Order: sequence, then structure tokens, then C-alpha cells
Amino acid sequence: LLIFYTHPSADDYCYANVFIQGDFWEDVIGEYMAWKGRYFGIFVTVLFHKSGSMIENYHYPLFLFLLMLFLGFYFFTRSVFEDNGPFIRTIICAFTLGVFYIVTMPKVSASLYWADGAFQYTVGSIFYLLSIASILKLYREEMSPTLPALLSSVFIFAAIGSTEFFMISLFTLVCLIFLYKFFILKQNQTAWLLVLAVTVASTLLLLLSPGNYIRSALQPAGGQFWLSITHSIYYGSATLGTWLARPLFWLLTILFIPVAIHLVYITRIRREANWIRLFLIFGLFLGQLWVSFFATWWAGATHPPGRALNSIYLVFLVGWFMFILEFVAVFARVRPLVCVESIFTVPVKIFMIITTSLFAILLVTQTHVPDAYSALFGPAKEYDHIMKSRYAYIDQARSASPDRKLSLSVQSVEDSPRILVFSDLSRDKMKWPNGCYATYFGLSAIDIK
Repeated sequence: LLIFYTHPSADDYCYANVFIQGDFWEDVIGEYMAWKGRYFGIFVTVLFHKSGSMIENYHYPLFLFLLMLFLGFYFFTRSVFEDNGPFIRTIICAFTLGVFYIVTMPKVSASLYWADGAFQYTVGSIFYLLSIASILKLYREEMSPTLPALLSSVFIFAAIGSTEFFMISLFTLVCLIFLYKFFILKQNQTAWLLVLAVTVASTLLLLLSPGNYIRSALQPAGGQFWLSITHSIYYGSATLGTWLARPLFWLLTILFIPVAIHLVYITRIRREANWIRLFLIFGLFLGQLWVSFFATWWAGATHPPGRALNSIYLVFLVGWFMFILEFVAVFARVRPLVCVESIFTVPVKIFMIITTSLFAILLVTQTHVPDAYSALFGPAKEYDHIMKSRYAYIDQARSASPDRKLSLSVQSVEDSPRILVFSDLSRDKMKWPNGCYATYFGLSAIDIK
């Protein structure tokens, strides 16, 4: 519901000014050549701005992406479960994981309520989940390799083209699996060669963009190797420690363990599990996270911003629960943990009900949920009213004064809901967001009172 109170901010106006007119592919290629390499994020952004009025259409892609994010969690969960188990259980697990991700992500406004962030990070998250799901299907050889190989290639192309963080995760994952499947097992070599080729090509397409070199030139503090090493270890560890210190996170892990035990007995997971693969998964998991933090320090000598942390956080959650599943499978192979028919006995069900109740209490008290409800029933409506009044005031002022050099001061949002609002105008007319804002509305300058 909060999505329908959102309004454009920051880069949204800049991109609207550039993409609202002109040829579609010229704009896509121009942005790729002059500013950044996130080719799929650029594609989605240009497509949106060609679709009509940015302000009138702003809510619809955000709502669509939120629905598709849950769809991504469903297909990821279903693939992990090897399409086994009751449909309801799969839906519940997928929905729980999706809700947990959204209400605990580092900065909600930067991914769900800001279009430019959503076009890169939320869209990337959707295709990242679909990529992992299709890679798992191809890895487990549940069907003919042709379809999962093609789907993996398409999803990987889109996910890598959305943000560098999913590139890091998928590139390392595909390369490791390729080495194992192609050279050791010699299974589905053509399929894995296709997936690897697409992954490498997508990575090069992202990294070798001329726009990246232009953009990096504006970050003179970047490129410091030892600073990037030390700071990524220190600040990355601190961030992971924050995520791991949440009681809610451990309650979700506890709830997942009975499900994992059930899975390893009704699927082939237990037969394939071993200590070597467990340590490889753990090493890959930590390595992906560290390289993600290193990349931001290397690029700009700064900690990942909230929108980037959202992507790293998703990689963290996916890697963690895959590790827990493998961990349970290894122990189940060494010695039987329980009889599969007696996993969900009355004591276990009572324990899960108690844990679920405690989980639900913390979920609505120790996450973004209180901020969301307080915004929904107060500041969000006021913010929406102020923004609509601002647009009406600008239109009225322009009608009364056709002078193209019109400079305006508009009402500020004093109590903006931080969970909803990514950014707003500043009091400095020279700031670049103010300049983009003014250009979009045909003004010479604008600021807030």
C-alpha cells in the first residue's frame, strides 16, 4: 500500500530529462557508453521513461516488481525443494523468506519505493533468485538440460546486467560448478559451457563498459588496494555481525531446520552431500560477501550504500540457508537424524508453534514493520498531499508566468516517512537533484522553503 504514496526523486528526474524523448536504443547505448555498465538496468529504466508520464505511472512498476520478487522467492524455494513436498508448505516457506527479506533489508526506500533503485536492485534481485533456481535444476539434472540451461542463461544475463553484486555471486558460482561438472563429472558439458559463456560474456559486458571508466574518473578516492582490503574486512565483518546478531534471524534458522531435515530425506540432497561440498559452499558464501564489500571500497573508497547493501543482504540470505540445508544433509548422511515419518511429531509441532509465535512478535516489533504502519496511517498521506500540491503549485506558477527563467521555492516535507522517501529537494538550488527537478518542470531553478 505504501507504494501508492511514492513520488519520483533524485536520479528519476535526471533520467526523465534524458530519456523522455529520442530513440529507445540510442538512449540505452548512450547511457551504457557514457555513464554505467548495468545494461539491463539501463534497458528497464529507459523502457519506463518511454512509457508515458513518470509521475502518473510511477507506482505501477514498483508494485509489479514487488509481486515479481515474491514470485522469484517461490521459484527459488521450489527449486531448492526439488519440486517435492506439499504446495502449501512451499508457498509458506517462500512467503516467509520473502517477507523476512523485505522487512529486514538495510534500506527499504532505496529498493522498493525509488524507481531508479528498483530498476537496478529489485529487478536484479528477481532475476538473481530465478538464476539460482534454474542453476539448481540444471545442476541436479532433474530434466533435460536444454531448458534449464537456456533459462539460466537468460536469467543470469539479466541479473548480472542489473548490478555488480549479483555479477560477483553468479560468476563465482557458475565457474565453480562448471569446473566440477565439466572436468570432474563430465556431465552436460555443452549445457554448462553455454551457461559459462553467457556468464563470462555478461560479466565482460558489465565491467568493460566505457561508461564505467568515465564514472570511475569521478571517484579519485577509488583504486586503493590495501585500503579496500582492510576496510572491506573490517566494515564487512561489522555488517555481517549486525545481521547475525538479530534474534529474528536465528529464529528463522531454527524454523527452517525441521523443514531441512524433512527435505534431505524426501529428495536426493542427502545422497549427494559431503564434507568437501559443505566447506566449498561455506567458502563460496563468505568469499562472495567479502568480494562484494571489497568492490565498493575499491570503486569509491566507501562502504556500500543502502541500495547496494540490499543486494548483498539477499546474497547473504540465499547463501546462508543453502549452507544450512547442506549442513543438515551432511549430518543426515553420516547418521540418521530421525525417522522421516516422525519429524513433525506433536512435540516438534508445539515447538514450531511457539517459535513461530515468537518469530511473529519480533517480526512486527523489531523490523521495518512498525515504521511501515506508522507511515501508512499518517505521514505517507501527508507526504503524498504535499507532493501533489507541489506539482499543482508549479503548474499554476508556470501558467501565470510563461517566462522560462522562472525560479520557485516550494514547500518542504517536514515529517517525511524515512521508510518511504528516498530523497527530496534541498535548500541549495545548485545541488544536482534540484537542477534535474527544475529542468523536468521547465524552471530555471527550484529549492525548498
